[in-house]
Amino acid sequence: MLNSYTIKQFLCKFTFFLTVFIAFNSIATFSLGNTPDSGNTSFMAMDVSSTHTLALMNNGTVWAWGLNNQGQCGINITNDTKIITGPIQVSSINDVKAIASGGSFSIALKNDGTVWTWGDNRYGEIGIGVPAMLTSADSYPYPTEVQGLYDIIAVDAGDQFAMALKNDGTVYTWGYNGDGALGNKRLAGFNSYVSSPIEVDGPRNVKAIYAGPFNAMALTKDGKLWAWGHASYILGERQINMTSSANSTPGIIPGVVDAQSVTIGEQHAAFLKNDGTVWTWGNDWRGTLGNGSSLYHGMPSDFSYTPIKVSGLTNIIAIYAGAEHLIALKDDGTVWGWGGNNYGQLGDGTKDDRNKPIKIPVSNVVMISAGGLNTMAMDNNGILKMSGDNTYGQLGDGTFANGLCKSSPQRVDFEYITLNPSTPGSNNSGENNSGISSPELFVNNVLRIAALLVIIIIVGAGVIFYIKKK
Repeated sequence: MLNSYTIKQFLCKFTFFLTVFIAFNSIATFSLGNTPDSGNTSFMAMDVSSTHTLALMNNGTVWAWGLNNQGQCGINITNDTKIITGPIQVSSINDVKAIASGGSFSIALKNDGTVWTWGDNRYGEIGIGVPAMLTSADSYPYPTEVQGLYDIIAVDAGDQFAMALKNDGTVYTWGYNGDGALGNKRLAGFNSYVSSPIEVDGPRNVKAIYAGPFNAMALTKDGKLWAWGHASYILGERQINMTSSANSTPGIIPGVVDAQSVTIGEQHAAFLKNDGTVWTWGNDWRGTLGNGSSLYHGMPSDFSYTPIKVSGLTNIIAIYAGAEHLIALKDDGTVWGWGGNNYGQLGDGTKDDRNKPIKIPVSNVVMISAGGLNTMAMDNNGILKMSGDNTYGQLGDGTFANGLCKSSPQRVDFEYITLNPSTPGSNNSGENNSGISSPELFVNNVLRIAALLVIIIIVGAGVIFYIKKK
């Protein structure tokens, strides 16, 4: 039989190792910050650009990840924060109701109708009236209000220009005008830009605006779709006789009827009809029109000046375009994609281009977005997944590498999220590629350690009392 001394030794050692195990396990599982989808917080919107991604929460906060070399993720630019591989909260802004991600800048629309921007300003994309110097030094990593805009109800962003829709149906643009994307009927060309919002000369009574990489569109209340910008097939038959690669004069796209929403790629566009069908037009290179063309790898590729129906797609509720691909969300929660897939942006597990819609292996999806060489989908559990290019950490899974891409949907890693990033003007030495350290986070972890120690002391005291009693 074991004597009492042996039992006491065993209990003491067991208590010690149990205490160490509990402490280590608790510390090892400390969160790097509260996730935005915890509790009653959920996603309201998301927007994907060619290099970074924005997500809007229902509490009015904005989160970002990807390339931050121009401050487009909304934090101070250092060597350690030029690439953000996991979501971080954009500092100094809240009460946001809409977002848009441009090539290297970002836009937020607040509930009070004001517009806020941050990131690259080489071509006046920020719209703050500061003359751009066409150098990388013109970066504004913290949200700044765009003066002169009020009563705004929608915003969107192209590669190097921005759009805003006022409640009275007028449209304002600013930024690069080399492709005529500002729609001001002025001569467009290299180094042509406007650093403060100007009114678009043409469409009135606008109800929705859309920005592509180099083109812009406005859908009016009478159902007409106006387009301007780069002189590609997107502009319709007006492109035939153009002598310039830019068109700053808005014109109506023929064949657009009963449109619910519109999306624009580099050389293709699409609109969703109220009956749930999808119609595409533009250049069919890489199969972007989704018409099953046998020439989609040929040169010259097929094209269409007017919208054609994408066969096999019904009951569609949302569409988004990337640089050379399109995705569509069906009312049953399935996602369908077609077009360029050289970076796995369609998320079908391959890098094969698709000239007609194929089903992407995600389910119960309630929200989608696409941009550049990436696709994003969110399911009804609030889980975000992305596929495609990950050179700058666009997938938000904690990794990045030059030329890295993933052709299967990857879950955005919210283990990297932190709340309350640095305030304007600060330079955090604790910043890293996964997120930003936070004083509030430190306090929370200290409180958790204190609570853990109290539990350990109580358990230990009980064991010691039992041993002495024996």
